[in-house]
Amino acid sequence: MIMETTPSQTGETALLLTALQFTVEKHLKKLGRESSGGAYVRRPVSIASVLTKVGRVTDVNLLVAAILYNTLEDTPTTHFELSEHFGPEVLRLVQQLSEDRTLSETERMQLQLEHTNLLCPRAKQIRVAEKICSLEDLTSGPSSRWPVERKRGYVSWIVQVVAGCRGVNRPLDDHFDDLLEERREVIERELSGREPGLVWVRNIPPDRSPKTIPAN
Repeated sequence: MIMETTPSQTGETALLLTALQFTVEKHLKKLGRESSGGAYVRRPVSIASVLTKVGRVTDVNLLVAAILYNTLEDTPTTHFELSEHFGPEVLRLVQQLSEDRTLSETERMQLQLEHTNLLCPRAKQIRVAEKICSLEDLTSGPSSRWPVERKRGYVSWIVQVVAGCRGVNRPLDDHFDDLLEERREVIERELSGREPGLVWVRNIPPDRSPKTIPAN
């Protein structure tokens, strides 16, 4: 049986595909045509997938912003281009999620912590989905090759960022909690001597940061 689509659905699908093509082209332009740019493209697609499959998000502008979330910070994309092609609403979301790449990694991480509570509800959902993808990468992506202590510190930072985004999308929050427990167990198994590790405290209010407490 062939399912019929409405003009609205067709337009939304076209917009999502346009956003995907846009982000691919922009990353290729930065990296050079000889590069696949795969890692830069996989992450936006993964974030959008988490939002739809886990978070049950149907807001097309939110999904488009997720696909484009790193174009301002990582490619020669201008604010005018994003607004012209995808509208001011998408531009505002991407701006909220963008980092200043002239700063050090430590500075960017600190600023992300400080600015999390300032994100609008839609941007917070993208941020949580992004951190879910970051947790997944700890066992299957480039960060899986990091030293264990670096992984533990990174997880601690992710937990603090997500604490400021909670309460907007319950399915995303619950999936993050479940995945966090899985990744923590994997990281702890890598440690010799079973040193005390990180334990996620569920349902932390957005204005509070989680604490690092010894594992039993």
